[in-house]
Amino acid sequence: MDTLLSDKDSIKLSWSRLSNDQFSYYSVLRQSWTDDGEVSIARIDSNGLTAFTDKTVPISPFVRYRIVGFLKNGDTLQSNRQEKEYPGLNLKLVQVVRDADSVKISWQKIFQSVLILMNR
Repeated sequence: MDTLLSDKDSIKLSWSRLSNDQFSYYSVLRQSWTDDGEVSIARIDSNGLTAFTDKTVPISPFVRYRIVGFLKNGDTLQSNRQEKEYPGLNLKLVQVVRDADSVKISWQKIFQSVLILMNR
């Protein structure tokens, strides 16, 4: 993946074109701190389309993206994973600790630290 650009409501991803005659489609994967793993948020069938704007960015201290190119023979080619802080969220994530029943999140905002406990 080449770039991640963001404003307060969206994140735009762009990547290099996959130059392989076996190209089938791209899958855009996203993960936020609330997800257990990566989730496919878009399928792009055109090899020439090498950009995607995520307009449904979850409210999360960070969001990670990865592009996977699927080939007709079943093979995949994966981009590097890139992380972006949530657009417009004025805090720095310090720590996330998850267990079976809760998530503890620590963050810093300007001059203070806060700890919050969220139960499921």
